[in-house]
Amino acid sequence: MPSEEELLSAAIQCQHSGDLANAIEFYRHVLMLNPQQADARNNLGNVYRAMGNTQQAEQAYRQAIALRPDFSEAFCNLGLVLQDQQQFESAEQAYLRSIELRPDLAATYHNLGMLYQGLQQTELAVNAYGTAIQRGLSHPDTYHWYGKTLMELGKVEQAKFAFKKAVELRPEYVEALTNLGNAHIELGEFGLGIEAYQRAIKLSPELYDAYHNLGNAYVATGRPEEALDAFEIAVKLSPDAAASLSMLVHLQQECCQWDGSFEACTRVLELVEKSHSANAAQAINPMLFFGLSIPTTAEQQLRCSKNWVQQMCVPPVSAIGESALRNRTIPQAGSLRHKDHRIRVGYMSADFREHPVSILIAELFEEHDRERFEVYVYSTGHDDGSAIRQRIVIGCNYFRNVASASIVELAEQISADGIDILVDLQGHTQSARTKVLAMRPAPIQVNYLGFPGTMGAEFIDYALVDDYVVPPEQQRFFMERLMYLPGCFMVNDSRREISLIPTSRTAYGLPEKAFVFCAFHSNYKLTPEMFQAWMRILQAVPESVLWLRAGNPTATANLIHRGESMGVSRSRLIFAEAVSMPEHLARHRCADIFLDTYPYNQHSTASDALRMGLPLVTLSGTTFASRVAGSLLRAIGLSELITNSLAEYESLAVSLATQPDRITAVRQKLESQLATSDLYDGRAFARKIEEAFDKMLAERRHDRSLGMV
Repeated sequence: MPSEEELLSAAIQCQHSGDLANAIEFYRHVLMLNPQQADARNNLGNVYRAMGNTQQAEQAYRQAIALRPDFSEAFCNLGLVLQDQQQFESAEQAYLRSIELRPDLAATYHNLGMLYQGLQQTELAVNAYGTAIQRGLSHPDTYHWYGKTLMELGKVEQAKFAFKKAVELRPEYVEALTNLGNAHIELGEFGLGIEAYQRAIKLSPELYDAYHNLGNAYVATGRPEEALDAFEIAVKLSPDAAASLSMLVHLQQECCQWDGSFEACTRVLELVEKSHSANAAQAINPMLFFGLSIPTTAEQQLRCSKNWVQQMCVPPVSAIGESALRNRTIPQAGSLRHKDHRIRVGYMSADFREHPVSILIAELFEEHDRERFEVYVYSTGHDDGSAIRQRIVIGCNYFRNVASASIVELAEQISADGIDILVDLQGHTQSARTKVLAMRPAPIQVNYLGFPGTMGAEFIDYALVDDYVVPPEQQRFFMERLMYLPGCFMVNDSRREISLIPTSRTAYGLPEKAFVFCAFHSNYKLTPEMFQAWMRILQAVPESVLWLRAGNPTATANLIHRGESMGVSRSRLIFAEAVSMPEHLARHRCADIFLDTYPYNQHSTASDALRMGLPLVTLSGTTFASRVAGSLLRAIGLSELITNSLAEYESLAVSLATQPDRITAVRQKLESQLATSDLYDGRAFARKIEEAFDKMLAERRHDRSLGMV
């Protein structure tokens, strides 16, 4: 009869070769000979776990531990099988006991990291993976998961090196290659990111994630045609991946490639209606959704934002503790918790650079009442060295360059600064740090300016709006409490630099005597219906041209082709190349009427046109994004230029263009209103927003007095 050692050797051999049934039989024979054989019981548990028999596996591990109470490996394996059964607290205790018995057992730290990561306790997961590596575990999976948790915390540079190590250890590791590409892209290393995605695709031609991320990389590098190709493949690989489908629609709009886009938009709407899925690929970036080339409702936008937040903005667990932050003392007038009795307001954005958000808001920081308010700015984006960034640095009390800070580090910084009101200027736009807000670093958190709609998040308390962009009856479509600013919600800067160099139509390729319609829009905001309306307007005004912002070459060619198919010669479409902002403002004087887009209005672009005395015709809808230009017109006293249907829009544009006295009167009225309106007065706006902040504080104190959080 074989000896115990021979039977154990045979069991192990069968186990390694995948012959699990015979491995069980050999282990049973071993235990018949020696019931005290703890190693055999531990190994038997491993076989049962491999076969999916978790209860038998747990029993075997517990028997091994009963025989040998200091059996560290058995505790580690018990943790795994308890984790399989979603007994997370017991699994954690088993892992910690394993570590206590044998601190050098690196695999236990890896397993503990997997547990914490599954529980979204990201900081603990990072520490566990890091310790596993320090203890000598050089496994590609450990490095890969370590990198993923580092990415979740915003520690992208460290994550990049972890992914690199994973790929070094396993060159065909396509998931690690894809995530390495993600890290490169986050760091602005676009060429290396694209190379990583392409390597992953070469190894796995049907890898959806790699194609999706490659498409995003091409978008970021201004290669829309290649991005279109990547997203088309991604959608073929995963037809229900709303993330790729919405990007495909966005790229089609960016290239003015509208054939088939209606069907794709309709499919995105269908996916939003089913957006209860836990799959992140089903989450649609709300900023893309708002820009669809068919109108979306406020209810659909709310659903899209809520799903995005639920799937993509889960915060890492931090030592700060949400309840501690939520219950912080709220300042009261005359009795503030800060020694200098000032309210601390923080503004957070990745766009403190040459960007519309900074161009609009710089003066507000300078004009805040420093007797009552202390202004903190948290910059999560790169320093472009621009004059506007330097102006913001100088214009606030404290400028925090936190671009390299992790999510937890940034939340802790905001909390440590004692911020009373945190204003997020990013919303769901690119490079948003929504997870920071989800950690509740400030007692009052506000959605403002960067995003034209609800964030769909319970952790955002207020949205700063006006009663035109969001009428009171639309409160039900906002998770935030609406805080109304008088006049227009949009902040503006009275100190914008405007070029003094004389402008002329000939310098920009415009006919001297033509009526010039102007539309300096982003391509994705242009719908085929609106472009067709513009072509009909040109046909109704024979001596007219349309002055458009030059986009990508594909878009330009498509617009020219579309125009010609409607009987409008290419000579009547004139494309404006990029110039400096001061010159761009000045060249508005060469146009006669600004034509707005719908259902996504022009926002800062519309503000620029009106500032320069250029009348604007808009079509207002029912959503925030479709009512911004109307809000600006109302604030400047030109509500008569707001229309409510496409037919009315066309009629008004044609009427103004063909009745010289009427357009002259509108221009004169606009000029007069600009002289008296506070729309472009940053100091006046500062008083308005400060009054809103006071109301927020008062409401918060009232809620607390009633026992409400």
